[in-house]
Amino acid sequence: MNKKIIGVIILFLGLIIIAGIVYVLFFSGFDFKNSIPGLKQEEVISNEVNNSQTNQSNKQVPVFQVRTKEPKKIIMNNNGVQGQDQGENVLNNDVKKSDLIMMASLFTERFGSYSNQSNFSNISDLKMFMSFNMKKWADKHIKEQQERGLIKDIYYGITTKAINEEIQEYDEEDGQVIILVKTRRREATISMNNTTKVFDQDIKVYFVKENGAWKVNKANWQDK
Repeated sequence: MNKKIIGVIILFLGLIIIAGIVYVLFFSGFDFKNSIPGLKQEEVISNEVNNSQTNQSNKQVPVFQVRTKEPKKIIMNNNGVQGQDQGENVLNNDVKKSDLIMMASLFTERFGSYSNQSNFSNISDLKMFMSFNMKKWADKHIKEQQERGLIKDIYYGITTKAINEEIQEYDEEDGQVIILVKTRRREATISMNNTTKVFDQDIKVYFVKENGAWKVNKANWQDK
């Protein structure tokens, strides 16, 4: 037989064998992993999981630092004042005098800091901490001032800083507390950085217990 014909036949048979192998591996659903002696399906899955975890461990992930203890601070929300000590919330009926003093200080600084361009946000932002009666006063006061109209062409504002607090009356049974807050106030015109006057002024903050939560019932500025 012609050698050339034999070569063509061998080449043709080789192509058929290669095509058969490709079909078995990629199109017939043949499981190569399970065909290896001693290699169980569970081991294959385990290896795939380990590889996945290794790949994930190489990725950058955010690190969060958790504080186990926090300094004492005051949380003010729409349920009134709540104390927090070392990360544990104190219930409303367990609020300490120091918590009310801190609330009076924070309330005063926001209540007493405003400008003719802030649209009375120093009052409206604090409504969630006010008693029902003080909310009514706040709505009426804002409405009256808006009807009067404010000159906003030239900036005017006051910044208030609490410098000392003292409890003047404390009656937990009746749910009434009065705290006197001493403040230092700075007037500014044209811009908030242009201080034109600095003065001290006291304010009395009245608390009342309403629905189990301490709320600010009045805040009266004292004569200079």
